[in-house]
Amino acid sequence: MAIKVLTLVVSVLTLIAAIITCIFAYIIPKKMIANQLFADLVAEYRQPKMGGAILALFHFYDQCVKKGVDIDSEYKKKYDNQINNQSDDFVKVNFANTLHFQRRLVAQFYADMGDLYKNYPNYWLLRKKIYSWFTPNDLKLLKIVLLLAKPASNVFIQVGGVPEPPYNDNKMYKSIRFLYKKVKKHVIL
Repeated sequence: MAIKVLTLVVSVLTLIAAIITCIFAYIIPKKMIANQLFADLVAEYRQPKMGGAILALFHFYDQCVKKGVDIDSEYKKKYDNQINNQSDDFVKVNFANTLHFQRRLVAQFYADMGDLYKNYPNYWLLRKKIYSWFTPNDLKLLKIVLLLAKPASNVFIQVGGVPEPPYNDNKMYKSIRFLYKKVKKHVIL
């Protein structure tokens, strides 16, 4: 009788250990992937081209505010000067140095950060890292990216008669708005 009870206890403990092992086998790789994605995003943020893009966006916004001009029309002028009016030397245009593609680079970064935040809702440690990583200037940059979403969408609507979905329906900007709302509560201004 004692051997049967002992066998039953060992079987139950083995089953519990197997269940716990399966849970950890599922959780640990998922957390490792989340940490690696976050590390990759931070490494991307530290690239010189990202720094240049961020400075260009701040400079553009600052110049619009100082001049007291409409951001939408100023963005359109900048786009026309840097891209549309270059039809003769279009091949020679360095798109990486245009405001439009710098804005896109920064917007894609923050969209990826927002997707990372959304895709790992139960991983509180990752969210804590994201909160601590954001500064008040990052929040300002998020606002600028969101302000430039509409004029950026408008310049593409004119290309080739292909209708673009409204910028509010754009998944990237939904992700950026989501990230902004979540992080804004945790950044000390």
